[in-house]
Amino acid sequence: PAGTSLEIRTRSGDELIQIPHFLNSAGREISEALWERSRPENRGPIRVEELPGPDWSPWSAPYLETGRPYRSPSPRRMTLVQARLRTFQPLRAAAIRRITLALAPPLVDMAVAEVTPTRRVDPGRERDFTLYLRVERQPGDPGFGSVRLRSSSAAAIDVTGVRLGSDNELRFDQAETLWPGALEVNRLDDGDAFDLPADVDLSGRIMEFRFRTSVFLPSTTFSLELVSADGERLQQVDVGDATTLVSSNQLVVVSKLEGLPLLGPLEIDSPVFTPNGDGIHDETEVLITVFQLQGQRAVHMRIHDLSGRQVRELSFTPPSPSGQHRVVWDGRDDSNRLVVPGIYVIRVDIPTDAGASGTSAVRTLSVVY
Repeated sequence: PAGTSLEIRTRSGDELIQIPHFLNSAGREISEALWERSRPENRGPIRVEELPGPDWSPWSAPYLETGRPYRSPSPRRMTLVQARLRTFQPLRAAAIRRITLALAPPLVDMAVAEVTPTRRVDPGRERDFTLYLRVERQPGDPGFGSVRLRSSSAAAIDVTGVRLGSDNELRFDQAETLWPGALEVNRLDDGDAFDLPADVDLSGRIMEFRFRTSVFLPSTTFSLELVSADGERLQQVDVGDATTLVSSNQLVVVSKLEGLPLLGPLEIDSPVFTPNGDGIHDETEVLITVFQLQGQRAVHMRIHDLSGRQVRELSFTPPSPSGQHRVVWDGRDDSNRLVVPGIYVIRVDIPTDAGASGTSAVRTLSVVY
């Protein structure tokens, strides 16, 4: 039906847990011992339930549009696809006709990474992290031309260094420095991309990424993707033992957010601005800080005059709500007309489950000419 929303996630793994269910002739489940003691004519079939094993990945972030690259670790023997359809028409059912997965050989045989630190990280404050990547290639593997680093928190990732070497070379500061240097770093909307030099040799070596960022979730996940040279294929890097220098074996950073509001205080680059077109303070930037929220959530930002009348709607829906978001107001109303001089109220709200606190923030600013 019209208005139906679709959310698709995936997870992948190699092992299945098989749980047998013993049924009697009436189709009721009984114990294995009772089934064994029963006469053959009183026995029903044994039905085997298959569940994901301990090596399976968590559910991926949602696929927001068709044709997106696979977002779960690979290569893997199996994958699960979760599809959720939501409609507000109770008399009509939503259905999926087909989901298609395009398969291709992996870029490398194995790619694992781990990060440090992973505990006692203060939320909302910049912290230095180190991430290690180890890849293993087999003859015929196409390889990759770049690496993408992302965070599940909406926060800038500022790279401070990239090195390449063995465990001992990294430990004794004898590794090759790639950045600053031959490696090219490009800022993405949700992370950074590292374009490798054509002559770099990763065989038996470890890439060390040093960066500074902030976390805003109880569990913030860093993810790495390998990108083919033509940019058409991606391979998600798995969690694993990448180096002997650390023993985290994970890409999840845990923070304690008890007592923090979901919405932090609003910050404005200038509480007074003059949108008169002279190029000085023609716009003002509002910094919105969100904690603890996962999944897509709308962030409602509205500007009112002192009578309570709304003059501008600046709401948005970020892919990752938790983090820092910057919104620019140019001093115009919803009809694209400059507002009159005066004091205005910025109000930000995040709709959440009933009973949640700290979901609104208010700040005033002045428009002068």
